[in-house]
Amino acid sequence: MGIHSVTKSPRRPPSALAARAPDALAASPFSVAMSEALELAPDALDLRSFDPTSRLPELRARLAEVVVAATQDAMRQPYQPDPRGRIEARQAIAAWTGAREGRDLSPDQVILTASTSEAYSLITRTACAPGEAVAIPTPGYPLFEHLLRLDGAVARPYRYSYEGGTSAPWALDAASLRAACAPGTRALITVQPNNPTGHTLTAEVAALKAELARSSGLVWAVDEVFLPYAQRPDVHLPGVLSWLGALSPAARPLTLALSGLSKLATLPGVKLGWIILDGSPDAVAEAAAHLSFANDQALSASTAAQLTAARLLGTDEGLSLLKDLHAALLGCLHRNRAALEALCQRHPALTLIETPGGWSATLRLPRVMDDDAWALHLARRAGVRTQPGFLYDLDAHLGAALVLSLLTPPEVWDAGLERLAALLP
Repeated sequence: MGIHSVTKSPRRPPSALAARAPDALAASPFSVAMSEALELAPDALDLRSFDPTSRLPELRARLAEVVVAATQDAMRQPYQPDPRGRIEARQAIAAWTGAREGRDLSPDQVILTASTSEAYSLITRTACAPGEAVAIPTPGYPLFEHLLRLDGAVARPYRYSYEGGTSAPWALDAASLRAACAPGTRALITVQPNNPTGHTLTAEVAALKAELARSSGLVWAVDEVFLPYAQRPDVHLPGVLSWLGALSPAARPLTLALSGLSKLATLPGVKLGWIILDGSPDAVAEAAAHLSFANDQALSASTAAQLTAARLLGTDEGLSLLKDLHAALLGCLHRNRAALEALCQRHPALTLIETPGGWSATLRLPRVMDDDAWALHLARRAGVRTQPGFLYDLDAHLGAALVLSLLTPPEVWDAGLERLAALLP
């Protein structure tokens, strides 16, 4: 070849890794821009942290005593793993959940995992063959697509649409649900309260999903990690097991209710989640056997975490601590929500989206800019850190919206809201 030939770039060698992760793993342009903005704001106020571990020092000290005692018990006992989880933990979880939902539950209906995320993976690998689908809700937390892709399954979204008002601001698009549950779909996911919209199952939606799952032979997985946290005082949010309790066992779909210590006891570092199975006796027995087999391959829930659950949910001392913890957290949620409602009353350009449950508040802003631009504007001009709604697919419904954490310490919350209000047009 002549001296003027174009030099070819060397061919990139094939990757040794399977294509299960997204093609782009680097930080997004929005994340980079937010990090740069916060570097210039040393006094930034964080209104989007959902980490509960820095709050309530006295209660956390009591929680630490429970975890330490459980860990000491674990160190003194021989290692005798059970694929379903330790019986004392399953007994405590079944009794606590049954009392809350008005159901007589057996520990044989409980499977322990290291987290609810691991529970999702366990469900996907037992319900789906490679390439089969799972119906997931949108808007919602951006987790399911990644988990499903890693487990070789496909996500089929179904939609909730924003209708406004206070009684049922988010309405299920029943046609999209039926389309997502077409042949090739093996499981249906519901999150209640949904993250971050906070909407919960109504009797009508629960009946529709239960019948669709039963008639289509789907596994119905219901994530209820935020169920204890109603955003209105004296409101009780019923779980899916309450709805199913009105049906005969034969009429219930195979339902897997998920929860864990991360939200229930604000112990994200004590990795323990669980699955509670409901449905016909034959379906529950078959699913428990399959889930136990899959769980037996890793046994990732630690003995200490399981004994922590047994102490928290199965003893008078633990239940008293859990009651105090929930009262303190609900007090913070209600107090911060009331402050945000008052801000919206003073500034009609702001709208607080009704959120029945969970730790999030969704704030609608004037559409003078997009939600990501609003988040960067607040970080750069006011040193206030928020989450833009597009991270949860809220932008298509609400336009410019921010997601805020109602767990924010009140003094930070109030100061952050004042800074936000000062930048309104």
